Amino acid sequence: GAWHLAYNFYAYTDNENLKKKFLDDGIKFLQEGIVKNKSRYDLYFNLGWIWYNKVENYDEAIRYFKMAIYFKHPSYIDRMIAHAYRKKKDYKNELKEWQRCETIFPDDSYHLEISRQFLKEASGKLKDKK
Repeated sequence: GAWHLAYNFYAYTDNENLKKKFLDDGIKFLQEGIVKNKSRYDLYFNLGWIWYNKVENYDEAIRYFKMAIYFKHPSYIDRMIAHAYRKKKDYKNELKEWQRCETIFPDDSYHLEISRQFLKEASGKLKDKK
């Protein structure tokens, strides 16, 4: 339901007031879902994704992505934390997250490959800043 509100209904109107309402309603829908289903990683992730992708509030995205990883979850959620730090140009924390990603999901070769690639990029950004 939240996805339809924040993405589909949002996309089908040009009315800015309706867009804001649909986005706000999607966020509220997920917040209510979390209250009723506290141990569902996907609700935290989806709320984080709306903050990341639609609102571009990376602090809120990070907050919800971090809540999602308290529960059994797929590896991409950990990578999204690092991506959110990257979007907000917090390269120091981005680097820390890629380092953490490199230590988890040892049997997921795709996750490790991606994490190492972005870890290398983040290291380069920090070196360039100095």
